[in-house]
Amino acid sequence: MVPYRLLYVTVADHAAGRELARRLVEEKLAACAHLLPLGQSFYWWEGDLVESSEMLVLAKTREDLAQTAIETIAGWHEYDCPCVLSLPIDAGFPPYLDWVTAETRAE
Repeated sequence: MVPYRLLYVTVADHAAGRELARRLVEEKLAACAHLLPLGQSFYWWEGDLVESSEMLVLAKTREDLAQTAIETIAGWHEYDCPCVLSLPIDAGFPPYLDWVTAETRAE
């Protein structure tokens, strides 16, 4: 079985999230991407405690595409230091995982 990854990416707003999700799928770096609703984020940035609204993009891809996707997202992203994480998928519905393979870039 091909290993899979879930990409977790925060973005500033709906427009940025929509653009990122669409580009990931168009570029076949992800088979599917979800834009989740606005949430509050709390973090330290340049010595200040920041409270901001952010959206979350979750994208499903293959493990062999994860690093390329991370680097591509970082290049597109508006943040200086974007939250882009790759999490392992250790199990899933086999026909769905086959679909992820079919809908992402050829190896």
